[in-house]
Amino acid sequence: MKFWQKIPGKTKIILIGLNIEKFINYLISANISILRAKRPNYNRLELILSSKNGKKVIENAEKFGFKVRVEGVFGFYKIVDFFIKRFSIVVCLLFCISMYLFSNLFVWGVNIEGTINLSDEEIISFLEQSNVGIGRAKTHVDVNKIEKSLLNNFNQISLVSVYLYGNSINININEKLPQDYLKYEPILSQHDGVVKDFVLVSGTTIIKCGDVVREGDILVLPYIIDNAGNKKSIKPSANIVLEVDFSNTISYNENREILEDTGDKIVSTNISLFGLNFRKELPCHYSHYRVETREVYILNNLFLPIKKVEKTYYEQTYVSTFIAFESVKQDLINDAYDNVFAKAKDCEVINKNHSIVKSNDTYYITANCKAVVYIGERL
Repeated sequence: MKFWQKIPGKTKIILIGLNIEKFINYLISANISILRAKRPNYNRLELILSSKNGKKVIENAEKFGFKVRVEGVFGFYKIVDFFIKRFSIVVCLLFCISMYLFSNLFVWGVNIEGTINLSDEEIISFLEQSNVGIGRAKTHVDVNKIEKSLLNNFNQISLVSVYLYGNSINININEKLPQDYLKYEPILSQHDGVVKDFVLVSGTTIIKCGDVVREGDILVLPYIIDNAGNKKSIKPSANIVLEVDFSNTISYNENREILEDTGDKIVSTNISLFGLNFRKELPCHYSHYRVETREVYILNNLFLPIKKVEKTYYEQTYVSTFIAFESVKQDLINDAYDNVFAKAKDCEVINKNHSIVKSNDTYYITANCKAVVYIGERL
């Protein structure tokens, strides 16, 4: 028997003929296991057996004069038998999978973004000369080494990041602006946000509506390109609308330690003339304290503005106390909003919300606001 015929599976066989009881007794005496048997009428028998016993039943049923029909083969055996009979397809499939897995071990593309004056061909040519081009095994690609090589060999590059994604080397470049273009400063983004509207007045843009920009990114370059392909310096101008998200989080624990006065104090008295003290102040040896200062003029005139300065140092210590969150909840929310609105100063707030999350014994209040930032004239 072939190997794959030993694989577990089920076969349904239909027998038509007489002496069905005699044949069943024969199967039992021959130790042929029957998984299921059904006799719809006196001359028809339906059997479900393991694929291993299917061939034996068929051979012996024909000796007993039964008409035999194999209704179907079920289970893992059928799957294996399907592929064994189509061996060439299996080989091709395995070959394709192997080639796909093998090809994933190599670099098949280089994606470059952010170049302005440098061309992609220059970068790709440099990588090939450094033996890091297309066809290189990914295990031999050191992205940190590539970044250092690009910075050392291209003076035009100020920042570069290199990472592997899939079968490609991805390179993000931030170029330096040539000195002859620095007559004017480029327009930079002051926030992280999304460009919602954009109208260029003068200069060269490298953004479009829908782009995500980071703080410090160049929005408009201070030059134009004339018909001859030459770059001419010009003061950049544009009307840009950025949609920016601001956020601030405050934490609060109900079990708090606050400073309270212990009752001890040190009083230091001095005489001052034109801001100069006549004697040395008493030292304060407290670890924690608060100060109250009281000034009284002894002589208050332009020639001798003599005043008495009295400083009182009140000793303080930390005391554990419980302040319920609900009692200060609104104040904390207001503080979080005040902080986030301070970040959004000079912006037009279009939406705001806050959330409160409790983790262990600490509450976290996060205030968020969405604002519009106008660069140039308002659109």
